[in-house]
Amino acid sequence: MSRESIESAQRVIEALKDPAMTVRVVTSGSATATLDRREAARFLGVSVDTLDRLHKLGKGPPAVLIGRRRVYTESKLQEWLDKGGQR
Repeated sequence: MSRESIESAQRVIEALKDPAMTVRVVTSGSATATLDRREAARFLGVSVDTLDRLHKLGKGPPAVLIGRRRVYTESKLQEWLDKGGQR
């Protein structure tokens, strides 16, 4: 691995540590905005504590871990609601 590649990877890692950063997950050439716990709770109309409790019980919407951060996509949140998830 070249020095430039290592430095680039280190910059990405540092950026991911920023809790205010909105991460975009790229799949099949399309970018999907992710929501942090606070934004997801607001989207669902629940408190962050309720969202965390649902996650711990295995009853919450699907999430993805990026490092230690749990993030959500609007489409998955809406699917969860459409299938009877709590609002």
